[in-house]
Amino acid sequence: MIYDFIALDFETATSEHHSACSLGLVFVKGSKIVNTKYYLIKPPMDFTPYNTKIHGLDARAVKDAPTFKEVWEDIQPLIKNTLLIAHAAKFDISVLVASCHFYNLPLPHFQYVDSIDLFRAAYPRHQKSSLDYCATTLDIPLENHHDALEDAVACAHIAIKSIKRIKRFPLAKMIVAFQSIDIKTSDVSFTLTNLDPDHPLYGKEVILRGGMISEKGNLKIEYKTKVDAPTNRR
Repeated sequence: MIYDFIALDFETATSEHHSACSLGLVFVKGSKIVNTKYYLIKPPMDFTPYNTKIHGLDARAVKDAPTFKEVWEDIQPLIKNTLLIAHAAKFDISVLVASCHFYNLPLPHFQYVDSIDLFRAAYPRHQKSSLDYCATTLDIPLENHHDALEDAVACAHIAIKSIKRIKRFPLAKMIVAFQSIDIKTSDVSFTLTNLDPDHPLYGKEVILRGGMISEKGNLKIEYKTKVDAPTNRR
């Protein structure tokens, strides 16, 4: 099945990004949740008391769980060429990338959106954007915050409600709202061969913004594409 997007949430055993200990995936099609998956993951290091206090998981909870490398065999085909959405996505995407790097696993191509950006575009009067705040604002249940699956479900509902609201905006306002949401590929590791290390953009990050023309009757709204200055990746 081709999904509209997959919402995801990681919990980690330590502050190290490759210490994933649980993962929730929520599959959305036609603005509805059609499937969910939850994984306990055995991290390659011990848990810290601080992280255990946050999510309640410890070494005993994951002693029989698969490693990320084993979980990856199941989830890699699902996220390939699929839009991912996470809340405060930089963290979750960093966990995904760091875990793949730790186990020497090539990443497929994917794009991701932060549900915070969707929420802010749909509800610009709200200044706060934490997951529990957004869930409370939109009447989304979130009883066990930091349970990876429950957080991913809340993220999916935030995205669904935000997108629906933006689509009800007048055309010009809707386009401006969607224009403010970045679809990011900056954390993707490509496995292409024959790359030219002497190319001026080699090892850099390029972000394209805008680039849409909409015509209806005599209405023509045009956005010009801008290329941000490249920056070093890490």
